[in-house]
Amino acid sequence: MMEYLELIRKFWLFVKECPLNTSAISLYLFLLEKWDVEGQKDFEFSDIEINRKLKMDRNTIRKNKDILRNLGLISYQITNGYPTFYKIILDYSVRKSNKELPVAEKKKVSQEVIVPAIDTPPTIEVPPTASSVATPPPPPKQSKPKLNIEPPTLEEFIEYAKTLELYEESLIPHLKTKYETWNENNWVNGYGKPILNWKLTLKSTMPYLKNSNQGNIFNIPKINRPKSTYNE
Repeated sequence: MMEYLELIRKFWLFVKECPLNTSAISLYLFLLEKWDVEGQKDFEFSDIEINRKLKMDRNTIRKNKDILRNLGLISYQITNGYPTFYKIILDYSVRKSNKELPVAEKKKVSQEVIVPAIDTPPTIEVPPTASSVATPPPPPKQSKPKLNIEPPTLEEFIEYAKTLELYEESLIPHLKTKYETWNENNWVNGYGKPILNWKLTLKSTMPYLKNSNQGNIFNIPKINRPKSTYNE
C-alpha cells in the first residue's frame, strides 16, 4: 500500500500539473491525514468537524469536496443524519510526459463536440424566372400626326363662300353654323376624317346647305294678314 508521505509527494506533483485553490489543497491534506490516522482506511467525518478544524464554512467545504471528487482524488457518500463517508483514491494519474487529464478535465473534453468541416457547395446560378425578368416598358403611344392645315377665319370662310355659284345671302347663318362646327371639331368632318382642303369641302357642302336653307323658317314668305271688313 502507498505510504502517507508518498501520497503527499504525489499530490504536490498533481497540483503542479493541475493547480488548485488554497482551500481545496487544505481540505485534501486534512482528509489525507485523517485517512492515515484511521489506519489508511475509509473513514467518516462530518462537515461540522471540518469547519471547526479548518475554519471553513460549509458551502466552501461542499464546493471543494466536489472539486476533489471530480479530479479523481477522493470519493464520498452522504447519508442524512450521518457523517460523510470518505474514500481516498490512491491510483489517480499525475500528468507528466503524457499529461493525462484528470477526471474533471476529461469530462470537459468529452463534452466538446468536434464538428467535421463541411465543404461549401458550389454556387449554382439559377436562370431568372419569368416573374423575375424585367418587363420591358410598353412602347410609347404614337400620337396621330398633326395635319398641316391652316384653318380659315370666319371672314375668309364667308368670303370664299361668296365666290361659289350656289351662294346666296340667306346661306350666311348656315355657313356660320358649319364653320363653328368644323372649327370646334378641329376640322374633322362628320365621318371622323380630317378636312384637308376646306375650300373643296365647303364647295361640295354648298348644295346641302342650300337644300336645308329652302326649308328654313327664315325663308318662309311673309304673308300679310288681309284686312277684315266689318259692316258697321
